[in-house]
Amino acid sequence: MKDIQPVVEQGHRILALARRLSSKVEIRKLLIKPQKDSITYVIGDCKHLLYMHEDQVYNGFVHYEAAQECKSLADEFSYMWDKHSELDPALRTMLL
Repeated sequence: MKDIQPVVEQGHRILALARRLSSKVEIRKLLIKPQKDSITYVIGDCKHLLYMHEDQVYNGFVHYEAAQECKSLADEFSYMWDKHSELDPALRTMLL
């Protein structure tokens, strides 16, 4: 997640889901700005790609046979997840 402040202040369904499924869902904050800062993508089954050129504008494409592009994006995501992200205390809840 690039900016957690609006999610924490205003709430978001994904945050509520992550809190309910805390052992299955982990939300992390990026520590550096990615090269392609404004893109958003979803990868399905290692070959289906939903890609938005700008994260604030609903403009993009879907490609159902994009295994090579998916691998590249998944590798980039894994690198950012492992090396340049952290859990943020503001996203955690205390269970009683």
